[in-house]
Amino acid sequence: MTLPILCLIVILGAYLKDRYSIGIDDQVIQCLSGHHRFFLIDHWARDFKRDDLIAFRADWRMSPHFKEGTYVIKKVKGLAEDLIDRDGDQILINRSLIAEGRPLMDKITANGLMTQETIRLGSNQFWVMGDHRLSFDSRYWGPVYPQQIVGKAYVLPI
Repeated sequence: MTLPILCLIVILGAYLKDRYSIGIDDQVIQCLSGHHRFFLIDHWARDFKRDDLIAFRADWRMSPHFKEGTYVIKKVKGLAEDLIDRDGDQILINRSLIAEGRPLMDKITANGLMTQETIRLGSNQFWVMGDHRLSFDSRYWGPVYPQQIVGKAYVLPI
């Protein structure tokens, strides 16, 4: 009786370890509302809707503010085929204003700075943003690409 239970525990543990991980937000200024620090990341989930939390890996465009490969969690604001317009410091998605201002511009290097004024998101590309006005997000470096996506994130109420 012990062997089947032990096998079940090992199989279940391997499944959970492969599918889920825990993300911890250790930033001084948290960009998501609610001041949550812990997130469950489902590595298999890829069905994102607007305002879902998405976990992705930072790429070269986000350095030196985030080391390449660092897990980042933001809200999905733009989906495939959405039209993103940057009019000065205003960001519009499908002609609806979603953000004004880019207060971090003086601290950003030209490294990965988004310079295009209009982009149409491709398939599996996402425009992501935080809730805080000082969030370092797609306003500065553009969309999240499929190869960066880790999975869907959920707030852990800890």
